[in-house]
Amino acid sequence: MIQLQDVIKTYRRGDADVRALRGLSCTIPAGVLSFVVGPSGSGKSTLIKQLFSSYRYIDMQDVEHMDFANNDPRGFLQAYTDKEGLIIDEAQYAPALFGQIKVFVVEVCQGCSWNHVYSSYVLGDGKARRPLRKPADWLD
Repeated sequence: MIQLQDVIKTYRRGDADVRALRGLSCTIPAGVLSFVVGPSGSGKSTLIKQLFSSYRYIDMQDVEHMDFANNDPRGFLQAYTDKEGLIIDEAQYAPALFGQIKVFVVEVCQGCSWNHVYSSYVLGDGKARRPLRKPADWLD
C-alpha cells in the first residue's frame, strides 16, 4: 500500500519557487492498477519520481529514447528493465510500446483467497493515432 499525507514538493526555477505538489493526500491499496492523470504542469511526473525514486525514469520527449522505443519496442523494454522498475513518462510519443505491454486483471477469490487471472489483454496495437481533442472525437 502507498499512503501519502499532505505531500509538498517545491523546487527552484530561476529566482522563483515552484510548488509542484501542494498538500497531496491519497491511499493506493496494494495490487491496484493505478494511473496518475492531470493537466500539464500539475505535478504528475514530480509525484511519480518522488514515490518511485529507485526506478529508472525515461522521458519519451527525449528524441533518442522515442526513436529507440518506436523502432524497436521489444529491444527498448529489454534494455531498460534491468532495475527495480521502469517509469515511462509521456508514453504517447512511443505508441509502438503499447503493443508490447500485456495487462493481467487479477481478482482475489472470496471462496479460496487465491488470486485468479480474470482477463488479460495487450494494452495496444502499437499504431500511432491522432490525439483526441474534443468529446465528439471520442464517439467515432
